[in-house]
Amino acid sequence: MRGVETRRSEFEDFQGAAIAHRIEVLKDGTEEFTIHVTNVSQAGTVNESAFDLPGHEWNRAFTDEVR
Repeated sequence: MRGVETRRSEFEDFQGAAIAHRIEVLKDGTEEFTIHVTNVSQAGTVNESAFDLPGHEWNRAFTDEVR
């Protein structure tokens, strides 16, 4: 989107990465909303099916493209 800007502040170190706890989202210079991050933690075990997207499978047709 054009004209969208983010301003990050209130950083905290998390395992060597700077994580912003306040993110202001502006559109055309006007603040649209603010995101407040209250907790950052390491991800637990995630089932691989959580990343499956509904829809049809990709099928190769009339091309040499290989995925």
